[in-house]
Amino acid sequence: MTVGGHITKNNLIAAIYKEMTYLSVITPTNPMHQSELIRRAKETEERLPRLADVLFALVPYYGGGGLADALDAWGDYCQRFPRAGRALDMAGGGDRG
Repeated sequence: MTVGGHITKNNLIAAIYKEMTYLSVITPTNPMHQSELIRRAKETEERLPRLADVLFALVPYYGGGGLADALDAWGDYCQRFPRAGRALDMAGGGDRG
């Protein structure tokens, strides 16, 4: 749910959770399709550290952090990996503006 057109912390956490769930499934439908398994494993290896950066940015610390920093990090993540933006839409935070 967005409040006043803004993305809430819970929406962002739900989107991160959905993205992590997507990345956790690396086994292709046909387990014998090794090239697909390799592709998915590489994709997960590339995306997971960047997703962790978004989650880390959500934690306030002296001099930064918090929801604003996490939304910036999420925006960067979604630009790099366009499929990720759908996770926020599915989490109920479709208004990213």
